[in-house]
Amino acid sequence: MKKIFFTPCLSVFLLISLLIGCNKSSDLLSSSNDLTNTIGVESVNDLIQTSSLPTPDFSQYFDYTGSLQSFTVPENIYLIGVDAVGGGGGAYLIYSTQGGYGYISAGGYSQGGTRVQTLISVTPGQVLYVNVGGGGESVPNFANRVPLGGYNGGINGTAYNFSSANGGAGGGATDIRTNSNENSRIVIARGGNGQGTGPGRGGGWSNSWSNYINSSYAQGAPTFTDDYNPDRDIIGGYLITPNNGFVNINFYYPKDRTFYYNGSVQTFKVPPSVTSMTVEALGAAGGAYKYTINGITNTNFTSIGGSRIIATVPVTAGDWYSVKVGGGGQNAYVRVYLPVGGYNGGGEGTAWNYTGSGGGSGGGATTISNNNNNIIIVSARGGNGGGYNPGIGGGGTYTSSNAYNVSSSDNYNGRNYSSENENPYNGMLKVTFNK
Repeated sequence: MKKIFFTPCLSVFLLISLLIGCNKSSDLLSSSNDLTNTIGVESVNDLIQTSSLPTPDFSQYFDYTGSLQSFTVPENIYLIGVDAVGGGGGAYLIYSTQGGYGYISAGGYSQGGTRVQTLISVTPGQVLYVNVGGGGESVPNFANRVPLGGYNGGINGTAYNFSSANGGAGGGATDIRTNSNENSRIVIARGGNGQGTGPGRGGGWSNSWSNYINSSYAQGAPTFTDDYNPDRDIIGGYLITPNNGFVNINFYYPKDRTFYYNGSVQTFKVPPSVTSMTVEALGAAGGAYKYTINGITNTNFTSIGGSRIIATVPVTAGDWYSVKVGGGGQNAYVRVYLPVGGYNGGGEGTAWNYTGSGGGSGGGATTISNNNNNIIIVSARGGNGGGYNPGIGGGGTYTSSNAYNVSSSDNYNGRNYSSENENPYNGMLKVTFNK
């Protein structure tokens, strides 16, 4: 349980009477948006600095507004860190008598919302929506009114009725969603429960009032800290300011990018502060060939693998590059048609014609080029097919003249024939950004 620090005004107020010292709830507590208040709550910056997430390139903070908020994933951002805290629950009063006079004492502590920290995969230009949970109301002093649950799912508490039978409301959940519909939520930090007799529950996932992470978006293991944001207590019988949640979004520029075969041009933009990139390119392998007569394999021709090249090239932040990942060549066996060459330059193979003269098709090259001039800066050639008159691999193996730390090898991923329709051995390309 967290400690609560009182101002001198509050201490006098609690020890002497409700009529001495500060006389308004607004005098006792600062706004919920000011987390550096009279009960010793850490500042927003302190909360964020305790994050278990990696240090971001930049971030965006969302405070409680009582409505749906949104943001657009910036250019060149594929990973964000979500630091979300649900709204805290409300506190309650204890009413009793002493010497024939009624008095109010401090009630039970409320429960803070859960803090959820997780990495989420995103797409540049994607719009995500944020709901910051509102804090649950505490039981009002001498007001026969039900304390209201916090925005976004907090459950109402129990009204004050001059007895101990009262309870604060639950805090609302804080969530991230892909559209305005709650069924699209991908991160949920549940709200804290209220305290007292008949308190409200905190908002969360469905009827289970739980936290939630969509595994399709999550990268790595998330962390959960229950009862995170500072506990709230009734001070001198006054209605305490609700304990709202918050969301901090961390944005990360990619440290590297890996591209796999998809049969089309792929592009990327060099992140800020990057001065060079190390490129690892692998051309696709050619298709193999198997010659079989009367169920007996006479010859199994291994295809030639693509080339693998590693090189570092100077770049300018903000420039765009295009990538073509070579497609693997097709095998030749009982085909009566030409094995098709792999994407990006692989040559056709030779159809099997019952005489043993077939040949697999060539694999495509893997290349990367600068969009400013369309000049290829790194190319890894595709491998030749295996067999009689096989297809030739696409492209060649070379780098631009300003490349350095260059190494290369041929026939990196050659293959034997396994089955006619086995998946081709496609290429790949990885870039690592250097600052």
